Amino acid sequence: MTLKTEVQPGVPRLSVDPQALRRVVANLVSNALKFTPSGGSVNVTVAKSAQGDGARVAVRTRASASRGQARPRVREVHGDP
Repeated sequence: MTLKTEVQPGVPRLSVDPQALRRVVANLVSNALKFTPSGGSVNVTVAKSAQGDGARVAVRTRASASRGQARPRVREVHGDP
């Protein structure tokens, strides 16, 4: 299993409770690692929101499926400025 992280450029600073955000992201990543089978991957991405004034944290899993097909699953947390 692989775990990859990416913070894209231009993510604004947010006024959030850092401990609460840490708990939410840690929970999402923990669940992703727990339920992703061997050979799968977990990707954590932090990006600027579509509106440009917030941030988006996405935890994506990709499990190897039969016949070489992959099934992506996405969990996202949205933060407001």
